Order: sequence, then structure tokens, then C-alpha cells
Amino acid sequence: MSEQSLKTSGPRSAISATELHRQLYAVVGVLEMCDRSYVVRREVTVAQGHALLALPADGAMSMHELSSAMNLAGSTMTRVVDQLVIKGLAERAPDEEDRRIVRVTLTERGREVRQAVEEEFETLFSQVAGQIEEKDWQPFVRVLGAITKTLLDQCCCSPGA
Repeated sequence: MSEQSLKTSGPRSAISATELHRQLYAVVGVLEMCDRSYVVRREVTVAQGHALLALPADGAMSMHELSSAMNLAGSTMTRVVDQLVIKGLAERAPDEEDRRIVRVTLTERGREVRQAVEEEFETLFSQVAGQIEEKDWQPFVRVLGAITKTLLDQCCCSPGA
């Protein structure tokens, strides 16, 4: 699809598809840098940090649930969890009712790292939110949701696929 056809295919014909892509790409790049910065301080990789945040602070999650939540293949998720276990941040245990199912829980240290990363992101995004005028907040969140939905609908990257 050409930039011109993208310009006129939505409600905002004046917006350049190229500029939208450029801005979203910049945001994604900055978020990736923040991810790396926050988790590297905790001596985990970005994938391990995302797994820590995906796991419940209290309770367990099956490997299948975790890989679905992170949109990763089971073999990739296994490698990520292996490293969390080696680092003492998570534990694996068979499900009490179905021993074929492996459940993952955070250790005390894993919960501490998770909480520290969550707090850093909370501080960062509170600062970001503080830059958006209150009257613009709901439309901003609505637009982000619409962008996310459209990208998921148009790409082969829907969650859990």
C-alpha cells in the first residue's frame, strides 16, 4: 500500500503514514532502551525481565500460560525460565492436579527484582503521563488502543498466535 493510499484510508487524511510510522518507531526504540536500562541493572536480560513482569507476584503460572502471555514459543520460554531458575529468581514445580503441567513461581528474590523494575516503570510512566494535559489523556489512551488493535489486526503477530 502506498503512503498516499494510507493517508486517505482512515479518518485523518492529512496525517502522513510515513510520519506515523516514524513516530511509533521512535517510541518503540526508546521503550526498548528503557527496558534494557532497567533490567540490566538487575542483571537480567530484557526477555527475563519481561518474564518476571508477566509472572504473578504471588502464585504460579504454567509454562504454556507464560509463553502465551509473552507471545513466545514454548522452547524459547523454556530457555528464559531456565535462566531465571539458575539466577534464583524463579522456581518450577509440577502442577498438583496434572503433573504434565509445569508451573513457574517467583522466588523471594524474583519478587524483589520484579517489584524494583515495576517501580522504575511506574516512576517513568508517571513522568510521561505528567507531560500530557488531563483533557488529552483519554483521547491519547483511546488512540494508542486503536493503533494497537489495528496493528494486531493487520499483522501476523496477534497475541498467543
